[in-house]
Amino acid sequence: MELIEQARATLDRNGYVTGLAVERADQFAFEDATVYGFVTTFPTVHALLSNWEGRQDTFFRSHASKMGHVPVKAWNAYAIFLTEELGSNELQRSLMAIEEDFRTARKIARAGVSTREALETALGPLLPLKRVARLEDVDIRARLSQESGIDQGVLKMLQDGASPEEIAAYLLESK
Repeated sequence: MELIEQARATLDRNGYVTGLAVERADQFAFEDATVYGFVTTFPTVHALLSNWEGRQDTFFRSHASKMGHVPVKAWNAYAIFLTEELGSNELQRSLMAIEEDFRTARKIARAGVSTREALETALGPLLPLKRVARLEDVDIRARLSQESGIDQGVLKMLQDGASPEEIAAYLLESK
């Protein structure tokens, strides 16, 4: 997977304007009305851990005027650091420290981003929800009675608005 191109395509599909940052081929900027940031990729987890801060500082220093025109973007600045390499558990834990560093921008630092699904999970905070279950699509009473194994007497009591005490008494008497 060409990670940088897939990341750009994913953000494009989700309403962001993206463009290659002139400084690097493994990095691009993205924005919408309220969010501004960049995605950059690394060949290894170690390279990510060693270079993320410099890339962040360089990018935001050179793009500071862009964020100044829309102040809300300064509060919604993102720095996204990705690598396809999985790395050890210890190295992956080190990525959490990057995400917990809120200086300059919000951060997403992920390793093992080698599939479209992993990429969409990594970019999740920037993407809209894909599917929201609509309750009107589900007949909850039918589902409870058919699939849950709930005692039919208890189900009837629930439907009739019985109190927890009444249900408990019924269950004790029926045993």
